[in-house]
Amino acid sequence: MVRAKLSYDEADGCNGLVEPWREFGLVFMNPPHSMSPFNIEPWIKKAFEEFITAPLERDDLDAFVGLVPAKTDTAWFHDSVTEFAARCFLKGRPKFWHEGKETAGPGKFASMMIYHGPAVGLFYKVFGPYGWIA
Repeated sequence: MVRAKLSYDEADGCNGLVEPWREFGLVFMNPPHSMSPFNIEPWIKKAFEEFITAPLERDDLDAFVGLVPAKTDTAWFHDSVTEFAARCFLKGRPKFWHEGKETAGPGKFASMMIYHGPAVGLFYKVFGPYGWIA
């Protein structure tokens, strides 16, 4: 579970695709993980635009971690994900929790963590035990 100071949650009537992501500290993104590219692409595009194409103004407030499908055969992967500072291809499929209980079965496909920010070494240290880092 990610304990966030601020959360953009559809259940709360928020649309994370239109809200600003930067200058709130570390940003964690867990977009919809359906098989449709139309669900993931807008989230990857938003992360790319906010953290890759925009210049880092304050390193301490500009860090991003995202849990995304490891879809290396997609255009969005090659156009965007490869530009992030670090990527961790997770061993196995992640398990998810809802309201304090583990959901039935793991995710439906391989996943990865992506990172952009000043603490690449810390990303390696934290996520290295969970998969292969590129």
